[in-house]
Amino acid sequence: MQLIRQRSQSGVTLIEVLISILIMSIGLLGMAALQAAAISQQSSAIAQGNASDLIPDISERLRANLQNAPGFNPSTTGTFTITDSWLDQNSSTIAYPSKDCLLVACNTSERAEYDLQTWRIKVRSALPQGSALIGGNVQDGVSLTLMWFDKEFKNGNNADLRSSTQCTAADTVAQRQICCPVAASAPAGVRCYNITLLP
Repeated sequence: MQLIRQRSQSGVTLIEVLISILIMSIGLLGMAALQAAAISQQSSAIAQGNASDLIPDISERLRANLQNAPGFNPSTTGTFTITDSWLDQNSSTIAYPSKDCLLVACNTSERAEYDLQTWRIKVRSALPQGSALIGGNVQDGVSLTLMWFDKEFKNGNNADLRSSTQCTAADTVAQRQICCPVAASAPAGVRCYNITLLP
């Protein structure tokens, strides 16, 4: 009777463990990349949500002091007017007005200046490098553009920041909502959101 020798299988378990670790590592890397993408999208969504909160705020301030709105008095631009470019606004500091209209009595002009400055400070703190343009007139609608820098505003998978689209007369309604006015001089990476307020 012949005995059959059993072959040694040394090292097979180690290879299986290494393959399992490799597969698990690839899965964890994928989850980390997904988490990073979700966080970057979340910051963009937070900025868009904050922009939505800023619109009714300035709208109510305009309604409460309509005589200082753009175009109310044809001989003046109105206190509630902002025409500086994105770069000019971001290179200057915005300070609270010296007269606090919540503590002392203010005339309508002082109140408009106070409201506009405090709202601009909110824009700066709620949006990354946030700024705004306000123009138009109360008869046709006050035009409001909110602008902010979005580091995730890129060309597809490319690392280059997307150039902001300038508004043109041929734009559709949807295009006019997200284009940047020429007066904004918005550089690459800046998002714009346009809305018309009817105070």
